[in-house]
Amino acid sequence: MKPSCYFSNLAWALISRRKWNRFKKAAGNVKKVQSAYLLKLLRENCDTA
Repeated sequence: MKPSCYFSNLAWALISRRKWNRFKKAAGNVKKVQSAYLLKLLRENCDTA
């Protein structure tokens, strides 16, 4: 497994879907939402790769 995949999976393990939805609602900072979304995409790429 690539190091980036390992760390993204590790980070994602700390973010449940419920927390993710609450985060999206609560976050006024677009950059935070974008970085979290990019992490989500990265994890999905790692899962399929």
